[in-house]
Amino acid sequence: MDFDYQHKLYTEGTDYDVTLAVGAENPATIFRCHRLVLAHASVPFNIMFFGNFEESDRDKDDPILIEQKMSPAAFDAAMRFIYGNVREFQNNTTLACEVFQFAHKWMMKILKEAAAEELRKAEMKDVLMVYDMFKFLNEKEEQEILKKIIRKNTSEILRADTWPSTPAAIVLEIFSEKTLNVSCEEELFRALIQWGDANLNECNLRTKIDSALKQIRFLLMNPDLFVLLQRENIFSPEERANIYLSIANQDPTRLPPGFSRSQEPRELKIDLEIEFCLVENYSAVNSRSQVSSLTFSLQETVHITHFVLNCLRNEGNYGKGVELVCKLSNASLNYTTLAYATFKGMIGRGTGPVFFARPVQLKAGNWYNLSVQYLMNNSLVAKSFGSNGRLEAANWDWTDKEEMEEKLKVTTEGDFIDLSGSHVDIERIGIRFVQ
Repeated sequence: MDFDYQHKLYTEGTDYDVTLAVGAENPATIFRCHRLVLAHASVPFNIMFFGNFEESDRDKDDPILIEQKMSPAAFDAAMRFIYGNVREFQNNTTLACEVFQFAHKWMMKILKEAAAEELRKAEMKDVLMVYDMFKFLNEKEEQEILKKIIRKNTSEILRADTWPSTPAAIVLEIFSEKTLNVSCEEELFRALIQWGDANLNECNLRTKIDSALKQIRFLLMNPDLFVLLQRENIFSPEERANIYLSIANQDPTRLPPGFSRSQEPRELKIDLEIEFCLVENYSAVNSRSQVSSLTFSLQETVHITHFVLNCLRNEGNYGKGVELVCKLSNASLNYTTLAYATFKGMIGRGTGPVFFARPVQLKAGNWYNLSVQYLMNNSLVAKSFGSNGRLEAANWDWTDKEEMEEKLKVTTEGDFIDLSGSHVDIERIGIRFVQ
C-alpha cells in the first residue's frame, strides 16, 4: 500500500468522492474523503457507502454529518493515520482518546490499536482518565493493561494534580486493590481525604469517602500516626477509639463493622515469567541420562517460584507419562544445590508449571543453574523455534519491555546462550521481585 500517495490524496483533497461533516460548530468542519479508503478501514463505512442506504447515493459535495461530538482535530488525526499511517495523536493523550473512541465506534481495528499504543504510554496524571474511558467502552483487555500501570505507579498517580477529579467508582477500585505501589496506608488515607475535600458537593466528607475509607488497612498503621491523621468529621468518637485500640493491640475484632481487617501489606510483588524458546527443531528427549540445563544471572534480587517446560506444554506429548527431577543450584558457589522440584504423571492439557516447595531467593550478580533430568525412557517432543541451537530470551511479560531488559540478564554472552548440541527444554522461569 502506497501510504505517501494516499496521504497526498487526503491532504490535497484530490479525486474525492464523499464529503464528511464533523464537529458541533455551525457550519461543521468539512473533510473531503474517499469512499474506498474508508470502506477498507471500516465495516460500518463500507455498509454505509456501498449498502442500501441514503448516504450511498449522496452527491460528493453534499456533506454527510457523521461525528457531531468529535473535534475536527481528532477526526483529521484519524484520517491522516488511515490514509498515510501518520500518528498525529502521538504524545497527545486527549487527542488519542478521541481517536480511540472514533475507532471503537466505527470498528477501525488498526487505528484503534495504534491509539491504544499511545494511550498505554500516557503520563501518570492522565492514566486514570484513560482508564475511565476504557471502562466506559468496556475494553476489558485495555483495562487490565492500565490496571497494571496503576498498581505499579500508585504513588505518582495519587500525587498528580488530576487525582481530585477521579470518578468515585475508580477511587473505590484503587483502594480495593490487594497490591499497590504506595509507601504506607497513611499515603492512601491522605490521598482519600484530599479527593473527598475536592468532591464534597452537598454531602459531608464521611459520606463521600465512606466506601473507600473502609478499604484502608488501618491495622498496618502506626497508632500514634493514626491519632495525628484525625479530623473530627471523619470518625465518630467510638470509631476513633476502636480503630486506635485495634491498631495498638493488632486486634482486628475491635475494628468497626465494614472496615478492612487485612494485615497483608500492599507491597507490589511482581510475578514475572521469563520465556525461553527451544531453537533446535523438533528435538526429542529420549535418554535416561538426558539433562536440560540453563545457566543465568540476574541484576536484581528475586525469588524464583516455578518454571515451565516445553515438553509439558507440547500437544504432541499429551497422554505420555513422564518423570523428571529439576535441580536449582548456585553456579557461583561450586553449583551448591538450592532446591529440587519433581514431576511424575501423565502429560495433558491441564499440565502446568513445575513449582518448587517454596520460593528460593536468587541474589543479584550471582550465577545460577537450573537443570532437568528425565528419568523415564520415553520420547518427548519439545516446542521449537529458530535454528542454530541457541536459546533466545523472548516475550517479556512486562509493561515496559526496555525497563525489564535493563533489570534482568539471562544470557552468558551477547544476546544468546550458546547451546549447540544440547537439548534444552526449559521454556520459562517464574520469578518474583523482592520489594
